Amino acid sequence: MSNHSSYRPIDATPFADAARVDSGEAITFDGNGAKGRDGGTGTLGFFGADLGSAAPTQGRVPAFLGLAERTGGVYIEDTRGLNVADALRQTGLDFEVRLDSLAINVSEDVAVVGDNGSLTMERQPSGAQVPMRPRWVATVGYPNDGGTPFGIAPCSPRYTIIQTEAALEVGDSLSEGKLVALGAWDNRAKVYGAWELGDGFDIAGDPYRSFVTLVTSHDGTGTYGLMAPIRLGCTNQTNATFGRRATPRFSIRHVGEAKFKLDEARRILGLTKQYEEVLREESEELLAKPMTKDGFVVFARELWGVSTDDEDLSKRSLTLAKARDEELLAILASQTCEFGRGTAYAGVQAVIEHMDFFGTVRGGDSPSTRRYERIMTGELDRAKTRAWELAAAL
Repeated sequence: MSNHSSYRPIDATPFADAARVDSGEAITFDGNGAKGRDGGTGTLGFFGADLGSAAPTQGRVPAFLGLAERTGGVYIEDTRGLNVADALRQTGLDFEVRLDSLAINVSEDVAVVGDNGSLTMERQPSGAQVPMRPRWVATVGYPNDGGTPFGIAPCSPRYTIIQTEAALEVGDSLSEGKLVALGAWDNRAKVYGAWELGDGFDIAGDPYRSFVTLVTSHDGTGTYGLMAPIRLGCTNQTNATFGRRATPRFSIRHVGEAKFKLDEARRILGLTKQYEEVLREESEELLAKPMTKDGFVVFARELWGVSTDDEDLSKRSLTLAKARDEELLAILASQTCEFGRGTAYAGVQAVIEHMDFFGTVRGGDSPSTRRYERIMTGELDRAKTRAWELAAAL
């Protein structure tokens, strides 16, 4: 097992907005799709005073920063009094959500003369509207600066609106927390904040930082949170679930009392400390387990449910499996897996890195944005948990 002696400070590599990062200024993106992983050093640094790989981390950043870059959010290296209310105003997310009735835009058949003089009937909007029955409503955002209202999503009339600031201020109530990022996606239907907790921790010398992310939705899907320990050497989000001992996911009931918010904040802090302890325990066990390259390939194939000895495996599936093997081995041999090289710990980090930053993504307007969305929302939790379980069983 090697140490981080060959790592260098991330701030030793130039970044596009390095001066603003060093000044502690909150950086608001214009949502133009900053390059992130694909642009290497074209992206911002991630906690410039900390350690990362010399690349650094191949240009990768945590999901909360990647989403902010791509969706016009805000990112703060050194928070100096910026809270949720300030950040919402700074990013144009300061809007009131209301329930409004839905109406149908009525269409009609119109005769249209073609270029050759022929007549065809086309269905076009008539300009008239018919109200739907009263039970049908939608959430609508009304900007507090007087801007144009925008539709969000149809929902049940029983849906209880919780305004963005009220839902996210739980994060501001965290006694050891500081806001580091805020943004939105899906036409502002989902707004999120990320808070750093404490000064971080390490696992046998491998540095991590602890974060809590809260996502509040105005499309009826509720408010939920995720523990997001970030491994600095690769920016992996290590949020596997360890059964009853520790789970990274929690939900926040839509209750508006200040006392409740403080109680919930204290509960989240307790969960974070518990999760850090269990993660450290599990990681130290994996650091004690040897894993060869051949053993890593067997481990990864079992994780993805692929056996190249299977006679029923199609030629295309076999080709894809072998291509993934090559990608995973390249990650395992890279600097991000230097720590714990030759152990199951490095093997788990390699597969998580592939899941977070290299796996196939579907849906969404942009593959890179969709990649960060699924990390933020914990869609990969089950696969990451399976990786830890398989490695522990070796």
